[in-house]
Amino acid sequence: MLPVHTVLAALAAVLAVVGLAWWSSREASLPRRVALAGVRAAAAAALALILLNPVSSPGDRREQGRRPFILLLDTSRSMCTPDTGAGSRYQAALRLTVQNRALMAEIARRHDLRLFGFAERPEPASAEALASLARPSGARTRLGEALTGAIAAVAPYRQGGHILLVSDGRDTGDSFPVEAARAARAAGLRVSTLCVGRSTGTRDLQVIARRPQVFAAPGQTVELGVEVRVDGLNGGTVRADLTRGGRRIASRAVSLTPGRHEVVFPVRETRKGLHRWAVMVPPVPGEASSANNRAAVFLNVMDSRARVLLLEGRPSWDAKFLAQALREDSTIALDVIYKLTDTKFTAVIDGGERESGIAVPTTVEQLSAYDVLILGKGFEEFYDAAGARTLKQWVSERGGCLLLLRGRPDERTEALRELEPVTWSDSEIRDLRLRLTQEGRSHPGFTFAVSEDAQTVVRRLPALITATRVQGEKAMAVVLARSEAAASDQVAEEMATVAWQRFGQGKVMAVAGQGLWQWAFLPPDLQSYRPVYREFWTQTVHWMVSESDFLPGQRIAVRPERSICAPGETITLLGYARSGAPIPPAVQVSQPDGRMIRVATSRADGRRADFTATFRAVQPGEHLATVVGG
Repeated sequence: MLPVHTVLAALAAVLAVVGLAWWSSREASLPRRVALAGVRAAAAAALALILLNPVSSPGDRREQGRRPFILLLDTSRSMCTPDTGAGSRYQAALRLTVQNRALMAEIARRHDLRLFGFAERPEPASAEALASLARPSGARTRLGEALTGAIAAVAPYRQGGHILLVSDGRDTGDSFPVEAARAARAAGLRVSTLCVGRSTGTRDLQVIARRPQVFAAPGQTVELGVEVRVDGLNGGTVRADLTRGGRRIASRAVSLTPGRHEVVFPVRETRKGLHRWAVMVPPVPGEASSANNRAAVFLNVMDSRARVLLLEGRPSWDAKFLAQALREDSTIALDVIYKLTDTKFTAVIDGGERESGIAVPTTVEQLSAYDVLILGKGFEEFYDAAGARTLKQWVSERGGCLLLLRGRPDERTEALRELEPVTWSDSEIRDLRLRLTQEGRSHPGFTFAVSEDAQTVVRRLPALITATRVQGEKAMAVVLARSEAAASDQVAEEMATVAWQRFGQGKVMAVAGQGLWQWAFLPPDLQSYRPVYREFWTQTVHWMVSESDFLPGQRIAVRPERSICAPGETITLLGYARSGAPIPPAVQVSQPDGRMIRVATSRADGRRADFTATFRAVQPGEHLATVVGG
């Protein structure tokens, strides 16, 4: 549709032409003057129509429609508390919101009203479903997760909106509600809160491991950090102990002022393996629960450097900054081969550059000299169809790890389709903002050593410049991050941007976008996030290597699908058998209280895992799984 002032200007121009024609033909007869004026008016109107080029389009309903109004209603079990004077907190919340029909009707008239219930994460719900919920039973209250989900729900509108958060106000998860509210404000969303119930003065100490798994080389000193959260206390100190094998190694004093307090311990291990450390604080008088006073941190020590090869057919900023980040980690040995022209290659072999004697690995044995192969663009510049088959064999049979750096690596072949966790289209999408999935928030690559949660960090970091549009996700793909186009001239469809899948004994991970290098080149107001880029890549590489290795002589390995979960969640254990080893009949799980449970195994398809076992984690704390021989 054309602007009104443009149409009026065009109409004035046509009238001017008619007036000029009438005046210039004043000597002619009246019928002739009328005919000439009509012809010239028609010509002027046609010319104006061509120049203005009006287009009829239905428009984007998201841009033209009403702004969204998101109602987030807390359905955690604390909402059952009967301290409102007329029933439970949840009943009071219902009376104030979904059962207030006049209010709901007015909001629906003005806005696009959407209802969500939330405890650990927001779930769409109808007014009837929320009203009929007899007893909320959510295990945790994650206010930040609720706000983050609301931001994702309204992102396609790109025109702001309103979020109303209704809760009893206590965040019991690692969800950073203040940072999430800031992210909502940055997205143009107005956040309001409605608190129900009375303050109970709960006294509680909680220990949270900001990075549950840390990687190191033998003898390397690294930092294990936790947050001690203080609620309902004011004054004094408490001792935080670092323990290993039940023995106290070091201590730090923590102030008992309300809020979050960072505690860091330097540690060092000389032997390869997974070493379990813990940080704990003693219970204080009147504390609501001491079950959350301890957090475990696993130090994964590898006896050799992770061996990584980066192949880039078209040198890019992404490859350059990635190589710099990996070289900063003393536990990674990096070789890089670039193709500069049709006949010229250059290589940087673990620190030394050369242009002659460069050999791209083409056999399984040669590829097995590396733990991780990173492919940029131009896969076909290095491998033909036979090379692609060798690559598949290396991944599936030798436990190789393949990382696709910039989306679809080959543009003229279908050689790698079976390996890829997603399916690509031939088009690209610009300006993408990442959103972490639940799996992504607990993934080592996104466990940053900063004071904010990973979701807030990635929302504040620069958007990806472009990405290959993803058409679909493989059945066994684990999506760590999704994104959508931030540009207003593109269709906003969320797609997988960071995903991985197991392929035989190995793993394949794909990063669909280009421009992640901007995370290493930040403006002054984001300088506190400078370590994030390096941490993402080094932690990701270490994760790929550590989860691919069987211990020496080991033929059976078992790992949890997710390393972190909430009490009451079902845990899936993924098992792998090497060299024809028989599938074990069961897995034995040691619970935090020392009791053992035996879980039967089931044969899997061999792609995601060779066998699986599931159990319900009722108790908070660490669970240790051991394969039972059959």
